[in-house]
Amino acid sequence: LLLALLSPHNSDTVDEMVRSIVPPAKQGKSSNILSKKLGMPWKNRASRNNSKSGSLPGAEISPRKPAAEKKRTSIFAKGLHRKKKADLSPGKLRESAPANLPEQTEPPVPTSPRKTSAPTSPRESSAPTSPRESIEKESEVTSTQIFGAPIEVAVDRGTPESRESRIPLLMMKAEPIIREHAGDEGIFRLSGGHDKIQYWKRQFDLGEDPNLQEEVDIHVITGLLKLYLRELPEYLLTAKLAPNFEAVKRIDNPHVQVMYIKSLVEQLPEVNYCALYWLLSLLWDIIANKETNFMGVENLALIFSPTLKCSVNVIQILLQDFEVIFGMAE
Repeated sequence: LLLALLSPHNSDTVDEMVRSIVPPAKQGKSSNILSKKLGMPWKNRASRNNSKSGSLPGAEISPRKPAAEKKRTSIFAKGLHRKKKADLSPGKLRESAPANLPEQTEPPVPTSPRKTSAPTSPRESSAPTSPRESIEKESEVTSTQIFGAPIEVAVDRGTPESRESRIPLLMMKAEPIIREHAGDEGIFRLSGGHDKIQYWKRQFDLGEDPNLQEEVDIHVITGLLKLYLRELPEYLLTAKLAPNFEAVKRIDNPHVQVMYIKSLVEQLPEVNYCALYWLLSLLWDIIANKETNFMGVENLALIFSPTLKCSVNVIQILLQDFEVIFGMAE
């Protein structure tokens, strides 16, 4: 028996001997154990092949399904239990909803309380109820204002006395007060309070006849006058003649310069001529008190050059030869 077992060519003999000794129910198991113990790998492979094919006699092994068939069966089984994808459209949801539930409605959009609430600030509550009221208030100002208006319009909006003199009301009101303080140091050079200047400007723009004698600060009055001249929409020397006035710098002869400026001044409109004469005569009195106020021709020319929108040379000639230019001296 041992020689038969050790012989690799006697596998059939070994099988007959095992079947005669081992009961039929344990033949496949005993054969495998014996093959493993004896170290016969070919027998193990043969046993595995026989068990897979079911050819070993007496072995009751149920046949396995192929792997591909099992996979197809499992996929098919899963398909039986797969649910349809739910239709989430609004119509389907309403159809599938239970009949005893109330129909849902969209919640109301909350309104902002700021739109319906009453104004809380006094500025909002005191605002005009219609845009017509605000337009009327603006028209009241624009129909009487003189600051920023053409000089001829300012003359027409003055008093009968100022209209007769052909100068704006502000100039006529400020002239006697400035002449009284002609000797004050720094006149036309020092600035007055901004708030006070704006107050008097508002009074004139509202068409009032303010009393400038109530103002105790002379620099407020001079600052008000300079502000008016600075806000004129057109040059006091007019936009047409202003380039000709500046051409005087190309003339070398001083006498010819004076005669040239005089000829240009005589071409000015009436209201411009009267306003320029009034201003230069007032500044002439300031220059006459230059020993106390320290305001000579040069200082006044530097101050009124940006105010009148012309060069310092032109202002100096107008001040130095004022009497000649306006025919008061030959």
